[in-house]
Amino acid sequence: MGKYGQTGNQEIEHASDLMVRYLKRLGLTEQELARRCNVSQGWVNKIKNGRITKVTPRVFSLLRFLAEAERQEKEHAAFCLADIHRACEEVWDGSPSHAREIIEVLKAFSTVISINR
Repeated sequence: MGKYGQTGNQEIEHASDLMVRYLKRLGLTEQELARRCNVSQGWVNKIKNGRITKVTPRVFSLLRFLAEAERQEKEHAAFCLADIHRACEEVWDGSPSHAREIIEVLKAFSTVISINR
């Protein structure tokens, strides 16, 4: 991202694109984000829809908050995957048929997670 206060359309579009991406990835509504960051929902909406005139330090701080939240979510997901991997190793009896059963359970689990996102 460029310097604070930059008013170029590209910078504003970039801020808007980041806002949309982060909200979607984190499963947050504008209202939830506004509450967490102690700003108005209308202000979040303005950024999301590119209706800001420049990228200010306040806008940049909000985007930095979202980037950090996304990073933490990815880190948490990595720990969860490691836990799942260890659990599978612990219960697997070594046979190919049991491996296939475990894979089917993991696929079903993945589907449930995808539906709930």
